[in-house]
Amino acid sequence: MIFFTIESPGMTHTALKLLDGGLASSSADRAMGPPCPTWLSDTATVLRDIKNGRMCVLIDNQGPESGAILFVPAQMATPDAITFMACQGRGLICLALTPERVEALGLQRQSRYSRRDRDFTVSIEARTGVTTGISAFDRARTVAVAIGTADANNDLVSPGHVFPLVAQSGGVLSQRGYAEAVVDLSRLAGLNPSGVFCVILKADGGTARLCDLESLSKDHGLKVGSIDDLVGFRLQHDRNVVQVRSKLRVDGLGGHWDTRVYRHLVSGAEALALRKNGPCDAVTPLFIGYRTSYEGMMTSVGTDDMARSFMLGGLKRSGSVVILLDRKISEEESSSADYVAANSQNDESCHFLRHEICAQILTDLGITHVDLLEETLVNGPGFDKFRISVVKRVEH
Repeated sequence: MIFFTIESPGMTHTALKLLDGGLASSSADRAMGPPCPTWLSDTATVLRDIKNGRMCVLIDNQGPESGAILFVPAQMATPDAITFMACQGRGLICLALTPERVEALGLQRQSRYSRRDRDFTVSIEARTGVTTGISAFDRARTVAVAIGTADANNDLVSPGHVFPLVAQSGGVLSQRGYAEAVVDLSRLAGLNPSGVFCVILKADGGTARLCDLESLSKDHGLKVGSIDDLVGFRLQHDRNVVQVRSKLRVDGLGGHWDTRVYRHLVSGAEALALRKNGPCDAVTPLFIGYRTSYEGMMTSVGTDDMARSFMLGGLKRSGSVVILLDRKISEEESSSADYVAANSQNDESCHFLRHEICAQILTDLGITHVDLLEETLVNGPGFDKFRISVVKRVEH
């Protein structure tokens, strides 16, 4: 397989002229995560519960040091649910919202220096229908106003006792955070894409770990899901990189190729995958990622000689090879209004060398294990979070 990012479908045939030779494809079994406790539920089971308004527990991963949250879809956040979180969860009760909803409400970020995975806005309160704002009833009222048809200028005030968090566009396939997971689960359940959650603390004030959660879940009949499993569920059923064209037969380059064009739904960028079946399908494919300009790809001059060297070096390897060439954005393009608007949340959002984007394409191609070229711009650590295993690193 070979990947190119392309500006438009019209560039596809020009890009094909870059390579000479043949590649074989690969298929592998689904990558497995760590053993999961028998009392954990899969994402499909969690979705059934939250669709019916039941609170759930969500853990980071299946490791012993994983933290956890109590979570309920925002439209199901009753005063009783808020009270349960305050008594049994003990952490700060937050409201996860999409970037679009935050913008519609006109909420300002709390600080320009906030951690990327803790994107708080100013705290809020319903303007009417509340007393002190701190009671479970008042906070449930504020949540209902925030996810309804609220006008921030007329229906909400700041500061308040509800703490909104902005989920990244793309959900857990962009960032594996609690806010992203909460919004994803609510959306997948067919509910308003928002949720109320709090980190679970132990009675002594320490963060609850996996070993502390079994009794809590059993005592209160709560399903326990994981972000790990949610990522796997979305990779299989709800990707933000989609195949838009396929099976365009291309002859030459050492054989017959089937092609697939993928589009990243958040940024609109596209990538081209070429696949040639051969006798080495069972061999772990070599993965190469490099960022280059289209001009450099076409002329192979200057620093882009390095990208071409990596690429052609991979072609000489016996067995399968996956190559991803990500287009380098020019200074003129990066300063354009369209580019700034498309990347206001994350200026890396259109790069096909991000782990979660590569993983979705590889998953669609049936690949779960890769060898990684040492010089590639895609690092090995991080792939495992998206169900792709790096078998070994290979020197060029």
